[in-house]
Amino acid sequence: MIGILFSCSGCGEHVSVKGSSVGMAFKCPGCGEELEAPEPTVVFFCPSCFRQFAAPDALRGAAFRCPHCDSDLSIPEASTLRCGGCGVGIEMDDECYADYEGKPLRCPECRSPVLVPRRPRIGVPPDETPPPGNQPPGFARKTLRLDEIIAGIPQAERLRDQGRCPFCAGEARQTGETSFVCERCGRLIHTVAPTIRRP
Repeated sequence: MIGILFSCSGCGEHVSVKGSSVGMAFKCPGCGEELEAPEPTVVFFCPSCFRQFAAPDALRGAAFRCPHCDSDLSIPEASTLRCGGCGVGIEMDDECYADYEGKPLRCPECRSPVLVPRRPRIGVPPDETPPPGNQPPGFARKTLRLDEIIAGIPQAERLRDQGRCPFCAGEARQTGETSFVCERCGRLIHTVAPTIRRP
């Protein structure tokens, strides 16, 4: 189960609760202020013990201590999942995460299925997501970004109109409004809006 990390608004104490506690009120262990567990947006794992956590937007980039193994961890800017097959981290932006939330995807490295867990929400029962595999710490420590291509370029149009992967020309299946997976090379492809607009 995903744990929620957040900070007390009164004293800044780091707080950790179970995902099923989202929306519940309780007292801060540091100052006693009344707190409510927030709905998180970013999902990630501890690089030492591999436990899954989620945190609200305001904590992206913040330093925390893992409540399970007491290791230093940094809350990432983008959600990061861990493949149980090869141990690789898979980084997903918010839009892509929303497209895959609650669904399995294939690891771009080893093609093992990876379930994208639902983020804890008020009034929604939590997923019983099995923990990632049990590789030893340090195993396959790398993070892959899902491949992104800019919407409007010829490769993106070919992907959308013909269902062809822009990397290997294999058949690509649409899995979300802007997300595709290639059946041949296994890439997860996400189209993004251009950042520079021409007049």
